[in-house]
Amino acid sequence: MSLDAAEVSEVSLEDILFNDVQEYLAAEAVIVGTITDLTSKIQRGRKSVAIPRTSGLAALDVKQDGTDQVSSNMGITTDVMLLDKFKEVPEYIFEQADIESMVDLKRAYLDAAPKVMADEIERDLYAELKLASAAAPDHILQFSEATNTRPSLADIQAAQQLLDEANVPKTDRWLVMSPAIKVHLLAKQEIQDASRSGSNDALVNGEFARLFGFRMIDTTNADADEMIAYHRSALAYGLQKQIEFIEEKVRRQGREFISIRGKYGTKHLDAGKRAVLFNSTGA
Repeated sequence: MSLDAAEVSEVSLEDILFNDVQEYLAAEAVIVGTITDLTSKIQRGRKSVAIPRTSGLAALDVKQDGTDQVSSNMGITTDVMLLDKFKEVPEYIFEQADIESMVDLKRAYLDAAPKVMADEIERDLYAELKLASAAAPDHILQFSEATNTRPSLADIQAAQQLLDEANVPKTDRWLVMSPAIKVHLLAKQEIQDASRSGSNDALVNGEFARLFGFRMIDTTNADADEMIAYHRSALAYGLQKQIEFIEEKVRRQGREFISIRGKYGTKHLDAGKRAVLFNSTGA
């Protein structure tokens, strides 16, 4: 069955590239699936997103005498996530006698560039996640094993306590670490037992164990002696819904400049109290 042109929706290259970046993030990134993703709220041209959180709410008895209820004294704090990260993946394609080769090079670039952009976003997310609070109570702690370069189970319990005191939900808590620390933890019997209780979904998502309420994952973006415990609400991220494609001829230099550009934001929420950073120094 053939379709009329009017029945076929037009999809721009920019929309396709945006979807490609999102697909790479969903399929290969570690952190983006464990944090607050506000991409669906970010339209083209938006500069920031306000993220409110509330406190002070109280449950009161329902009044039966017809008088007005008193306020529960809700407090509101707002974090503002600026869309201040404007990144591009630039390249030059030089003119060649065989025009077909230029077309092939451009196609190869468009296949590869979204993954490069997604990798850059993932690195930025990890860097932002490291900004745990150093104010009392301190959320930057020192490892207690292997000359302060590896975590103990007591370290993980300390992170659990800090997140409990930050009053974050018990669900959606994560531990992200370097592959070296993953190997260290997998040698512990408690982690081995926890990994055996994991589901197939855990294996697909890169999760290798669950312990003390944390789901454990590893990333190559972490230093060898680094681990972060956090709740999903610790970090907000959002990518503007269109990736811009730039194509400019530079004839006197016999080349063509191409680039994809994406605008996004990251923000560590609640003044860094929803994450706990472990390293070898505690600072």
